[in-house]
Amino acid sequence: MTDEECKPKLSRIAAMFNSHLKKTNQALERRLAMLEQAGHILNLETVAVVLDRQGKVQTVNGLFETELSYSQSEIAGRSLSEMSPPELSGDTHQKRALAAIRDGKHFSGTLRLVSKTGARVWLRVSAPQTPPSKK
Repeated sequence: MTDEECKPKLSRIAAMFNSHLKKTNQALERRLAMLEQAGHILNLETVAVVLDRQGKVQTVNGLFETELSYSQSEIAGRSLSEMSPPELSGDTHQKRALAAIRDGKHFSGTLRLVSKTGARVWLRVSAPQTPPSKK
């Protein structure tokens, strides 16, 4: 078979391959859009805090600011333990929760904090384990 005879077959194969890639790409784009929408909804309905490697608050979302009455600038650089109710200073569960979150270990459970207004807040926490920092 000559090169000229192979060109139409290669063209059909390329078209089939491109068609498959386009369908795969469209499916991935739909999935990404759904995940982005789910993330947006979670951000609206979930109190979120991002901590640095030392366990200090880097950022909080709008719901955190609303529910705990702290602004981003008031809370940045503080540790969550500073917002722990003083009466829980000896509480084993609270200590374990704060230590796990601070140390970047997996934690799933409740955490009790004090809002800026003094109200006691119970939060359902799901903190993923963070990989150790590379030095």
